[in-house]
Amino acid sequence: DKSGETVMSFTYGNRPSEPIELKVGSYKLNIKSGDITPMDWEKPVYGAVVPFSIEKNETNTLETIKCKLMNIKVTVGYDAALYDLLEAGSVTDVTIAQNKMSFDYTEQRAAYFESGAAENKMLVEMSLNYAGKSAKMSAEIAGVKAGQWRKITVNMPHVNEGNVVFTITIETLTVDEEIIVDV
Repeated sequence: DKSGETVMSFTYGNRPSEPIELKVGSYKLNIKSGDITPMDWEKPVYGAVVPFSIEKNETNTLETIKCKLMNIKVTVGYDAALYDLLEAGSVTDVTIAQNKMSFDYTEQRAAYFESGAAENKMLVEMSLNYAGKSAKMSAEIAGVKAGQWRKITVNMPHVNEGNVVFTITIETLTVDEEIIVDV
């Protein structure tokens, strides 16, 4: 309601079977699949916030609600030719807000970060070991938001020629997978 206090809270499996009676006023229905952690492997959280109002002597029915990804998904991958050259100790660190995850070069999982602000900065720091050599590079990306998948791909275009030139491609994909909640 207007005061911002929680009027009622329950899990989907324990939702009331009878209509919920509320006082006249404005409300926000907050739905989420779990609690958002600052960062974790394979822990997407889906949700939605739906404002609605209650009028005196009226029944209000909320229609189907579409929930979307509420945190930021990040994956790191390597071009096949480069991957075959990488050695132990190769790691990519990704930091969003104060939260940092380290992706070993063999890591296949997605990391999910809390979106601390409407738009965040993402820092990507790579330390790659190959053929007894090492290389470091970093990039900072602005405008990172909840609901996005930042797909980081690293390659070395002229790997067969012995040149050490890395390129980082960061795709921004909007995760439009919808979770339908029956209210």
